[in-house]
Order: sequence, then C-alpha cells, then structure tokens
Amino acid sequence: MVESGRTPYRKIALGVVAAIVLAGIVVTVVALRGGGTEVRYEVETSSGSAVMITYTTADGEIGMHRAETAEGTVSTPWSSTVTFEEPASLVSVATDTGDPSATGTCRIFVDGTKVAESSDTAGATCEAQVP
Repeated sequence: MVESGRTPYRKIALGVVAAIVLAGIVVTVVALRGGGTEVRYEVETSSGSAVMITYTTADGEIGMHRAETAEGTVSTPWSSTVTFEEPASLVSVATDTGDPSATGTCRIFVDGTKVAESSDTAGATCEAQVP
C-alpha cells in the first residue's frame, strides 16, 4: 500500500520536471531567434520610382509607403525591415510602378534567407509563409 501511495507523486514530479524542461527549450529557442522573426522587404523598379509600396507590418496590418517627392512617387530601390514578435503565417510586399512599361521587382527575406522574389511589368507582388 505504501508503494502505491508514492506513484501519484512520482507522476506529478515527472510532469513537473517535463514542464520545466519544455519551458527551458522554448525559452532557448526564443532567445536564439532574437526574440522574434525578422522580415526584410525589398523593392526595385526599372524607372527608379513607384507610386506605392504596401507590406505586412509587425501587427499583421498593411503598411504603405508612398509620396516621398512632390511628384507623388517613392524612390527605389526601397527596403524595410520588420520584426515580428508574435508568429506571422503570411507576409507580403507589393509595388505599383505607375508606369505600364516599367518593371517592378520585390523580394522577401526571413531571418536573412530569401524566401520570395517576383518581377513583372507595372509592378510586382511577393508573398511568403513564415516558419
């Protein structure tokens, strides 16, 4: 009878130890990732400008970058780095050159690795899954 009285305590102790080990692993992974996922967006155009660039922000919303000059264009090449503290499943960046004959190119890098690239006339759109 005494032996069976210890079994629940052993199970609880093993559960507590497993939880502590798991928490340590999670903390280590987060620390190694620098506290978040870094996403870098890049846009280039053959004309050297775009009328608008849109991209996913750290809070999952859409950010816009436009009108640096009186002519209402954004100078390219353009880039922005966003750090996602919370997991993001999908990120995107798009550009509109404002010129149907100009080529737009976009790229997405996740933690320094290129995960998407696209080029097309009049603009381009890139999307990527974030691990």
